[in-house]
Amino acid sequence: MRRLSLLVFSIFVGLAADAFAQTTFSPTDGMTPVGLEAGSPAGSYALGGLDTVNLYNGSANLAIPLLKIGGRGDAGYMMVARYDPHWDGNGFMSTSASDGCSEAAPCPMWAFAPGTVPSSPYSSRPAGITIRPLGQHVQPIYIGGSSTPSCYANGTTLTRISVSFADGTEMTLVDTVTGGTPVSPPLNSSSCAAQGLDRGTRFVATDGSAAIFLAENHIYDVNTPGATALPGETAAGTLYLRDGRQFHFGDYHIVPGFPSLTVTAVDRLRDRNGNQTTFNYSVTIPSGFQSAFAVIDPLGRVINVAEGQGFSFLDPGCTASCVGVYDQITYGPTGQQKTITVYRRDYWYDRISSLQTSTRPTYQSLFGGYASPSAAVFNWAIWKIVLPDNHAYQFHYTQYGEAARLDLPTGGHYEFDWVNGPFTDAFDLCLGNPLESNKCPVIRAPSGVQASFGNTSGYDLLLAVYRRVRERREYVDAGSSWTRRTYYMVEEIPPPQSLEDPLGQCGYTSNINFVSGYCSRITTAEYDAALGLLSSESHHFYGAVSRYQSLFPQVGWYSWWLEGKEFRTDVIRPGDGVILRKQLQTWQPRAIPGWWQSNPSLGPQPAQDPRVGGSDLIIDGGKMARKILGYATDDTNNIVDVSEYDYGNTSGSQGPLLRRAHTDLVTNYNNPSAGVYLRDLTLAEMVYDGSNNVVAQTQYGYDENIPLPEPGIVQNVSVPAQRGNVTHMSRWRNTDGVWLTTAKTYDVAGNVMNITNPGGGSTSYTYTDCMGMYAYVTVVTNAASHATTFGHSNCTLGHITSITDANGLVTTAQYNDVLERLTNVVHPNGQRILYSYSVDLTTVTTKSDQYVDQQIISFIVSDGLGRTIETRLGNVSTKRDLDALGRVKKQYNPGSTTDATAYTYDALGRVASITHADGSRETFVWTGDSVIHTDPASKQLKQRVDALGRIVEVTEDPASLNPLLTSYAYNTLDDLTTVVQGAQTRSFVYDSLKQLRAVTNPEVGAVVTNCLGQTVSECYSYDVNGMRACKPPSNMIR
Repeated sequence: MRRLSLLVFSIFVGLAADAFAQTTFSPTDGMTPVGLEAGSPAGSYALGGLDTVNLYNGSANLAIPLLKIGGRGDAGYMMVARYDPHWDGNGFMSTSASDGCSEAAPCPMWAFAPGTVPSSPYSSRPAGITIRPLGQHVQPIYIGGSSTPSCYANGTTLTRISVSFADGTEMTLVDTVTGGTPVSPPLNSSSCAAQGLDRGTRFVATDGSAAIFLAENHIYDVNTPGATALPGETAAGTLYLRDGRQFHFGDYHIVPGFPSLTVTAVDRLRDRNGNQTTFNYSVTIPSGFQSAFAVIDPLGRVINVAEGQGFSFLDPGCTASCVGVYDQITYGPTGQQKTITVYRRDYWYDRISSLQTSTRPTYQSLFGGYASPSAAVFNWAIWKIVLPDNHAYQFHYTQYGEAARLDLPTGGHYEFDWVNGPFTDAFDLCLGNPLESNKCPVIRAPSGVQASFGNTSGYDLLLAVYRRVRERREYVDAGSSWTRRTYYMVEEIPPPQSLEDPLGQCGYTSNINFVSGYCSRITTAEYDAALGLLSSESHHFYGAVSRYQSLFPQVGWYSWWLEGKEFRTDVIRPGDGVILRKQLQTWQPRAIPGWWQSNPSLGPQPAQDPRVGGSDLIIDGGKMARKILGYATDDTNNIVDVSEYDYGNTSGSQGPLLRRAHTDLVTNYNNPSAGVYLRDLTLAEMVYDGSNNVVAQTQYGYDENIPLPEPGIVQNVSVPAQRGNVTHMSRWRNTDGVWLTTAKTYDVAGNVMNITNPGGGSTSYTYTDCMGMYAYVTVVTNAASHATTFGHSNCTLGHITSITDANGLVTTAQYNDVLERLTNVVHPNGQRILYSYSVDLTTVTTKSDQYVDQQIISFIVSDGLGRTIETRLGNVSTKRDLDALGRVKKQYNPGSTTDATAYTYDALGRVASITHADGSRETFVWTGDSVIHTDPASKQLKQRVDALGRIVEVTEDPASLNPLLTSYAYNTLDDLTTVVQGAQTRSFVYDSLKQLRAVTNPEVGAVVTNCLGQTVSECYSYDVNGMRACKPPSNMIR
């Protein structure tokens, strides 16, 4: 066995930055009229989107949404229980006798821990922040001519800010003083001081999000080797996002047992209108818990979070009772409070069934080499999450603590199979990993890279742990028969293969120590239990996880800017491997850091807002459509130009330009020091045709009137006048050059108070005080002074419990359910509808009547994954079978379990065939931009579409000697303008507001003169509100 020690780094590479956009407010958001939607198990529990498999590095992130914090504006977030362990660790020379070492004979050791601790302090909060000082090239410092070092100091230093969000997204920010430069200061007596270079107080994100962090104190580099922070230094300050949201972080003493330890924690989330969610860390800790805090949402509602209560349980693995901890979230009005409980315990108690008879592995058996015998074994993981109705999510794990199974509250479950990544350890033995032939999941950096870190010990100091998901399965129940199976295969492709990447980086390297020239291809295959392989996709990425540039970045600690970026995606037809669609993405940095340009020996080119400059879509047959993106010249990374080109010919060239959309942006809402930071407000939008003629324009104005006060409003503070509220929107009408303007006014919370249409008619909105909440619309009055009133019997819950229309007719609703689902609706005519929900969460029952007899009964039945599989009305049942991707596979006739219409699909999800209950069959043969439909009578119809998905040709009986062709043409705004069938032509004219202005058809001929300068069959005009002002003559053939 080769002896080694290691320094382990996280292999996580984030592939996508947070995307932030201004929320467009509607006064009736969340106000679906009662009685129209009953709710369903899928609407009550999160069943889909709980896990994300990172294709590049193979990790699986499980994020269970627990509770939505919100109520008014954009100052809310989702409480999440997240599990995504990446094994990190550190190498060291141990002198501990428990490791079999001594001062005289130190030996290499390493310790491991999950990079994402499952009991993360950010799990119930929207974000956390950390200062990340880094140092390399330790040098001795000699003072006063001494031959003995007075101290040791880092020869190269760098400090950055890292923000982690509750969903697992990580953001890195660099200082604006140096642009994130790793510095090598002169080594002198000042180097013995712990405090190094002053990085200032302003830090900017490098991921394209345009986020800014303003620290309340200066942030410094650390000279002292091995130190992780400067004494007393904190990351207190404010993070500003491009949509105006602000996360403030303060310093608190909240660590149990360490009253003097300062922790920087989020204490305020504020939106652009001053609505805020705040966090109180001075609450009384409930008996038995280790810590607690309160969340006060924008409506003043209090959510209490208590953490660390111990509990005991029995297990054969414990000599006495076993112990765990749980956290509890309590919310709701007094007397109606509900709880969500997150239980945590040693993951080994929740290992998968195949490990039940196994002995718990040691770190040596998991990682081999010199894993320290004295290292504390990883313990805590999520056992289960119990919801207010006592249903639960439950977790199960592999020997490495990876999530292997997630049981859903509705009875279904997910499973994950994990394997070692490519090019992992070929030398050591890991007896705790028998399914991988006892191979260790460890990668070693090449010897040249080891030496570049000053390693002269002869041991491999630079290694990493690499495990990835190989297979994911979905089950509709607790059984062993899967419904969906997704297989992941990874290939790390060495030079000289290029893989068609647009930048020519695959297979090329100018510095093998920085960029390997490797690229990765990850192929995903989707299987249905009955139908077999449904589809396959190949995803191509720059870099390769096992190549050291992603794991062991060089001096400066920056990874290559293209690392993990996807540049090509192929959709492959099962059976013959034909690529049905290929999409190529061309990446570009907003800028190249100046400090790196002048000294590229500092490592690979770091990221500075990587973004996609364009994409090519190539369909089977060789035709290609192109989209080119243009960006603002500032640092916002806003897209200001989108040019869309049609399919070209089969040679692969692009087609003609179909349209170009241009956006002008507001640039003066950029003063975070004054609390104003809105970087994506649209000032004007223009749409151009392929000849660069303007065909549509819209202009926006902001904050042109003073927001109306709301006396006694809670959780709202005064903010600057620059709020980003749209106060007017003007649309250009090209037929007469008139600009039609819609105006809005707002209150201090950003609620819309009045909307005035271009004709001067106004609709007003009134918000109830409701304990100072001002979040619920109570009266809507239209331009005719007709009012609709909404009632809320409980301000804390916020449900609409009555609607009174303009005629005084009242509809009422009740929500007598532990999950606050709709249970009762009474309409003005006396009709009553009752909703109930089955204990197994699969059935929603609706009972309705006219005479209180409850005789009309219907059911909606879902499977264990929350997918609707049956509807019943009385005794008549209509069922359907779904395929692995949730598409209808068979739709049964009402009352039948045998007579059904069957559907099949191609790899792109398009319908390939329809077989009816009587045995007749339709087929759809897709080729490139065309499809041939054959009906049950063998009649054929061929359709062709352009790159925007619009039908441009329909050919009837295409295989005959005399096919009938109908051609369609469109304007830039997607309006149908021409239909040509043989010698007959029909034309339609639209204005820039997409209003139909003129029609010419052969049945009528040209009978109306001077219609927009033309003679046509029909002519239309409109008032400023878009209402048709004149009609065709009554004798017109329609």
